[in-house]
Amino acid sequence: MAEPLLTVSQVAAATGLTARAVRLYESKGIVTPTGRGANGYRLYDREALERLRFVRQARTLGLSLASVAEVLA
Repeated sequence: MAEPLLTVSQVAAATGLTARAVRLYESKGIVTPTGRGANGYRLYDREALERLRFVRQARTLGLSLASVAEVLA
């Protein structure tokens, strides 16, 4: 059974981020949607969810977005 894919709003709720922040991190190349739904919505898998949780924690600890991207690269 395939794991469910989450929309931007679902990922935002699960990570404590805003949907706007998720889209920003996508635009910076920090996270990539797994795909798109038939409606065009971005869809994210568990790996993307964990990556965004890491980003949130790292930003809370004071790391810059550039530093976070470097760590994840």
